Amino acid sequence: QGQVGYMPQEQEHRMSQPVRIQTQDVKLQQLHGLLDFALKQKAEEDVQTSRQLKAMNEVIVIKDEANKALRGNLAELEERLSECRMELEYYQEQWKSETAEKAILKKEAEDLRKRDDERRKEIEALKNQLAAANNKVNCARNDALDHLHANNELEAKFEELSLLYIALQNKYNYFLESLADYMGRTRTKNLKQNSLHEWQLFKERNDF
Repeated sequence: QGQVGYMPQEQEHRMSQPVRIQTQDVKLQQLHGLLDFALKQKAEEDVQTSRQLKAMNEVIVIKDEANKALRGNLAELEERLSECRMELEYYQEQWKSETAEKAILKKEAEDLRKRDDERRKEIEALKNQLAAANNKVNCARNDALDHLHANNELEAKFEELSLLYIALQNKYNYFLESLADYMGRTRTKNLKQNSLHEWQLFKERNDF
């Protein structure tokens, strides 16, 4: 009976062993996957670190070149500053030695300014005179135009009167001719006595 009770347990143990092996294999595969992921992530981090180191090295190189250029520029600026100081000292000496000459030049400049002011005043006076002269010329021109207009009117009136005079002269000549003809045709005494009345009628007919 004891053997009979043992054999089912051994059989059960033998049957559960493949399940445990399969479970352990699954766990091993999961661990292998996690290990691969960790190794891949580590490789990516190494690549990123390598890139960062490379970029840092490039920045260091650029910084070194910039510092080198800066030191060169600083040396050049110091040299130029030294030259500027020397030039400043030279011009200071020149200024000290030319003080009297500058005073003379200043006085001459002041004289020139005064003369320029006088010339400006003279020019302004000439401009005023020119404006007054132009005003007079404009007034004279306007007067001349008025006289010319009046003269043209007088000439037109004279021409009109001349034409009227010629017309009257022609009418007077016609009157004399008519009167001579009339007197030649009226020689009797009665007609001579009535000549005044005839003369009035004649003037009315001829619009004298």
